Amino acid sequence: MRKLIGALAGFVLAAAGLGAQTADEIVAKYVAKIGGMPKIESIKTLKKTGKFTGGGGFEAKVVEENKRPDMVRQELVLQGMTGITAYDGKTGWKIEPWQGKNDVEPLGEEELKAILEDADFDGPLVRA
Repeated sequence: MRKLIGALAGFVLAAAGLGAQTADEIVAKYVAKIGGMPKIESIKTLKKTGKFTGGGGFEAKVVEENKRPDMVRQELVLQGMTGITAYDGKTGWKIEPWQGKNDVEPLGEEELKAILEDADFDGPLVRA
């Protein structure tokens, strides 16, 4: 019985080792499968839309538009007001009408960090 359990454990460990892949290998296979980096880089703009449902049951329309290199514009439509957060590759700014602010303001440090992540067109896994 011990030999059978030992053999089974060895088989399971060997099988697990054969299929192990790193994250880089998985991403590389995915990129190759969809046509390679040149095909990904040929995409110059991207628009995502959605709906945000917050606590208390309020809903907001969300739109994010990205453009290469490192540009992003985010809109949040809430109760008929449109707030905008944007980054043009150099400067980040925002308009927050629900705060009574209809003029453009520069982004704070934390807001800038967040939008820089969103400005990364391909995301953290795909690199040229």
